[in-house]
Amino acid sequence: MRGLHVVTFSLKRSPIQLLLALALCLVTTSGCDEEVFIASNQEGLTAVAVTTEQQGTVESAGDSSSSVSAISSFSRIYPECDRLRIGPPQGISCLQCTHANAREQADALTDLLLESCLRNISVSYLVDGSFGAASEFEDFLKGQIEKLTTGDRSLFLYLYFGNGPWQRRSRNGKLLQDAPYLATLSPREFRAGITSDFDVQYEYQKSIVELHSLLRYASARGSQLAVIPMLEDNLDDQSFETLYELTLDALPLDVPVSILRSACSGCFPGNDDGLPDGVGRDIHTANASSVRERDGLVTNDGTPFRFASDTENIAKLTLSDLAPVRDRALSQNNAFLLWSARYQGLDRGPNRRNEMVNPNNRIFPLPTADEAIEIINFLNSSDLAK
Repeated sequence: MRGLHVVTFSLKRSPIQLLLALALCLVTTSGCDEEVFIASNQEGLTAVAVTTEQQGTVESAGDSSSSVSAISSFSRIYPECDRLRIGPPQGISCLQCTHANAREQADALTDLLLESCLRNISVSYLVDGSFGAASEFEDFLKGQIEKLTTGDRSLFLYLYFGNGPWQRRSRNGKLLQDAPYLATLSPREFRAGITSDFDVQYEYQKSIVELHSLLRYASARGSQLAVIPMLEDNLDDQSFETLYELTLDALPLDVPVSILRSACSGCFPGNDDGLPDGVGRDIHTANASSVRERDGLVTNDGTPFRFASDTENIAKLTLSDLAPVRDRALSQNNAFLLWSARYQGLDRGPNRRNEMVNPNNRIFPLPTADEAIEIINFLNSSDLAK
């Protein structure tokens, strides 16, 4: 890098999309002479002109400017890519992104995915009401879907209709005081109710019907849709079969959708992991040897990692440690989603465990410049993305 020049304007505005193009500029092989970027922070707008001499692995701007180092996320003025890298879908788990307090983070993560220049992008959302009602987030998610399907990109969209982890914490009133009804049931209550209780079945199907407009919009934008009846479910095979049938009956007939199961066989007594015919597997693991099935979804959800720049995080794994599970997933034609405990508001500082916190009390941080660089490099480092 030959130099970094920073000019600050006096235009005040709230932070929405911040500086991400530096990473792309340094990743691309075609060069980027005199690229110009903008960043927004609480002090106003900052324009950053970057001149590069050589390309390759992205390097952080470091301490070149205190204004730049304070920027927590970033976005390019011209987000077009010279070319899109082709391969199995990769992306980011964004379960929390429907929450009103996570919208700015969601915008930053969406911009990051666009700047990664992948043709096949994957992203997931938890849409059962845990992070807000459908009426509150529908328009916002449509906006995210619109952005993620621009410029010949294909979006592989994964939607979770239920929240198994919260059911396993059903006695935690502080966590669940604002939760949707079905997330407050214990695993045994839901397992019995979804099989034979009309009210429970009605509530589940009603929550899907409320998403019909979103599903139709995503389909019209060319998205490949997959729905997961429950995130890390607490079901035996019989009760999942019933949940599967209820899901099929509630989905709109004019929208092509595939269904996956996110089984959590060791999470609660009686849990099974069988798959009905035609149902794929959603695998949550950080172990490449656990990926034994094809045509599904793989994510490290539940296994935190730390960024190289995060010296206070106590997680043992780094992004480099997750590369084998990503590569194994992609080689089996599975999508891969990178999950971050920190982005989901489950901070792992030196004095904290990965605790469940009421979403209304969580902090949903923006990616720092260094984190965004790491993620872009991670998404582009697989030999299967060419």
